[in-house]
Amino acid sequence: MGIDLESVTEATSGAVGSLLSTTILYPLDTCKSKFQAEIRARGQQKYRYLSDVMWEAISKAQVFSLYQGLGTKNASTIES
Repeated sequence: MGIDLESVTEATSGAVGSLLSTTILYPLDTCKSKFQAEIRARGQQKYRYLSDVMWEAISKAQVFSLYQGLGTKNASTIES
């Protein structure tokens, strides 16, 4: 009863691919959540487009705030 290296390789590459895609797309998901929360909270919209949320973070030098919670998200992705 040996270890099937092909299965281990496929599982590892799947996990790495999932982590990579989550890491790349996480800021977009964060912007979407902030945009939707802002629409529900007020009658007036601060952001007209989803890209406005991202540009605000960039202009205020808060790019890393778009990655808040990424560690938890990646940990849950690996566990799945």
